[in-house]
Amino acid sequence: MARHTCDTDLAEDVVAEAFTQLLRRGAVVRDPAAWVWRSAFRIADGEMARRRTRATVSIESVREPGCAADLALIEVADVLARLSPMQRAVLTLFECDGWSGADIATEVGSTDQAVRVHALRARRRVAALLRETG
Repeated sequence: MARHTCDTDLAEDVVAEAFTQLLRRGAVVRDPAAWVWRSAFRIADGEMARRRTRATVSIESVREPGCAADLALIEVADVLARLSPMQRAVLTLFECDGWSGADIATEVGSTDQAVRVHALRARRRVAALLRETG
């Protein structure tokens, strides 16, 4: 969730809220793990939209400003923040966590084909954004 929001504090709050909502619903939820996962993404997307901010990493958070690796991480975080919430979720689950398209589709409430389209578009958008900044 922290990769999705690019904000660890927000990610912790979102997960806590998803679990709180699950507890309120009780036995009505058939698959609690999947429900919490989907809810957390929806809550995060709503909160990020409400804040109307792009989640970015600030230069102050970098240990050694000017370090090429740290600056590359800032650039990647900024690019990810410019993707749609679905593209960011799909791309991070595919590329960072190694999930299959079918698993991602189940978790985000979509189809395998739609997930693959989101991933393809996200990769193209990332490449274009990196060329712009490059």
